[in-house]
Amino acid sequence: MIWLISLAPLVLWFVGARTRRARLAVGVLLALSGAALLAVGRGWMLETEQTTAEALLIVVIAVVLIRGLVVDHRAAGPDPSPVRTRIAVILSGAYVLATVFFDGMAILSMNGQRASVPSSSELLPLPAGLVIKDEHSQGCSASPRICGRIFEIGGTAGENTEVSATLIRHLAQAHGWPEKAIDPDPNATWNHCRDAGWGFDRHQLCVAVQDHGSTATVWFETSVDD
Repeated sequence: MIWLISLAPLVLWFVGARTRRARLAVGVLLALSGAALLAVGRGWMLETEQTTAEALLIVVIAVVLIRGLVVDHRAAGPDPSPVRTRIAVILSGAYVLATVFFDGMAILSMNGQRASVPSSSELLPLPAGLVIKDEHSQGCSASPRICGRIFEIGGTAGENTEVSATLIRHLAQAHGWPEKAIDPDPNATWNHCRDAGWGFDRHQLCVAVQDHGSTATVWFETSVDD
C-alpha cells in the first residue's frame, strides 16, 4: 500500500501535466516527497515519528499535486484539456480525498498516539566502565499497546564498577531522567515514567533498572492509552 500512496501522485502528474516546465519542477518535488514517504513508511527513517511524518508528507504531496495541476492548467492557456489530463485530474482528486480520509481515520483510531519499540539511543552510548551483555526487542503487544526493549549491562573487565548506580547516573545526566526514584517498583531498583514523542506519535515512556550485583537489567517500555 505504501508503494501505491508514494508513487501514484507522480504517475498521475506525468499523465496529466501539459507544460514541460511545470512537469519537471513538480515532478521532482513529487518524486522527492514520495521517496521520503516510502522511506518513512518502511521504517528506514524517522521510525519513532513515523505516524506524524507520514501524515505531514501525505498532506505535502496532496498540496503539491493539486497546486501543480492548477499552475499547469493556467500555463497551458485556453486550449481544451486532452482526455488524459481530465482523467488525471479526476483521479488526482480521488487520490487526495482517499488518502487524507483514511490517514485521518487511522490517526483517530489510535487516539492521536502511537507506541513503538524504544530506540537503543534511549540508553546508548554507555559511559566508560559499562558494556552491553545482551540487547533485544520485546516487540509490541496488541491491546493494551505496549512495546519494549531490554538490555543486560555489565562492567568492563578489570574494573570494579557499581553497574546499577552508574546506569542510573547515566540515565539522569545523559537522558534527563530523575536520579531519585519517585514511584518505587518492588521488582526494580529504580524506575520512572514520562510523556514522550510529539504530534501523532505521543506515548508514555517508562524505564526500570534492576540490580543483579555485577550486572543490571534495563527495561524500556512505551505505551499508549486505549
